[in-house]
Amino acid sequence: MKKFTLALLIGLLSLSFNSAQAQTENKIELTPVVGFQFGGRVHYYEGDFKMDDAMNFGVNMNFLVRQNHRFEISYSLMKTQGHFVPFNSYIGDYRRWDGDINIHYIMLGSHSEYPVSEKLILFGGVSVGASILGVYEPGVSDVWRFGMGITGGLKIPISDRIGIRLQGRLLMPMYFAGVGFYAGIGTGGASSGLSMNGGVIAFQGDFQGGLVFGF
Repeated sequence: MKKFTLALLIGLLSLSFNSAQAQTENKIELTPVVGFQFGGRVHYYEGDFKMDDAMNFGVNMNFLVRQNHRFEISYSLMKTQGHFVPFNSYIGDYRRWDGDINIHYIMLGSHSEYPVSEKLILFGGVSVGASILGVYEPGVSDVWRFGMGITGGLKIPISDRIGIRLQGRLLMPMYFAGVGFYAGIGTGGASSGLSMNGGVIAFQGDFQGGLVFGF
């Protein structure tokens, strides 16, 4: 049985480019970003699933809705390794598994900006959306989870249209209640799912930076 849910958080960031007033002239901001993401761990009834920390990349686009307040759409991708280790009492039913996984975040949110000076703007906000986990294992489908995120950071103006954006995100939670996304790792081959001991939460986060292009 295939279960789709959405997860994670994501935050929002964006800064101005010359001054707080000049910044409002940029109705749209586009920011390609790269960063480092913490993988996190999921505790199942049968064992632990750990995701390695790794680099990530993505893009943010936001729209000015009123002065110092923006609506934002963001996407990020982390390519990493996952490791499932069964507890001793389940070693006969489930084997240890190591494999490649992709973790995508697609988020919608808003953030407020707080100009500190003509050359520095702080920002912070919240977002909601989807976390998509893809596992490279025969018989295992991608799984979606719902969640929310918190983001904070700063922008450093370079010109009226270009700036630097630095941000940190807390992605929470990844909610895995129901069906494990790495179902099919049992010793008997592919299966329809892996049971869990109720809801499980895995926190993730990252630090990202990129160039802001204003329009």
